[in-house]
Amino acid sequence: MKNRSASKSLLIGFFFVLVWATSNSIVRAQAPPSTNWIVSRGNWFTCSNWSGLCPNPLVDASINDGGQAQILSSDPNNPAFAYSLTLGGNQGDSGGVAVNGDTNLTA
Repeated sequence: MKNRSASKSLLIGFFFVLVWATSNSIVRAQAPPSTNWIVSRGNWFTCSNWSGLCPNPLVDASINDGGQAQILSSDPNNPAFAYSLTLGGNQGDSGGVAVNGDTNLTA
């Protein structure tokens, strides 16, 4: 009887690991939210320069309208982040990022 109980517990444990791994994979498979640059030139950190969300480590950012985002701060407590950054995503599109001072770009 001990073997059946141990086997049953082991199977239940494997079931929960499988459910957790599957649900975790589904969450990771979802694309991150995205935001687009909507002004010709302005401050990266000004949320109204983006189409909804401010870029952050969980948000894709795109500059495809010929605009230029400016990262002018070298404040280490306020770094510029994005999950990914696309500049000129399609043929004919363009976009840029101007960095001033000691600011670092991290990909």
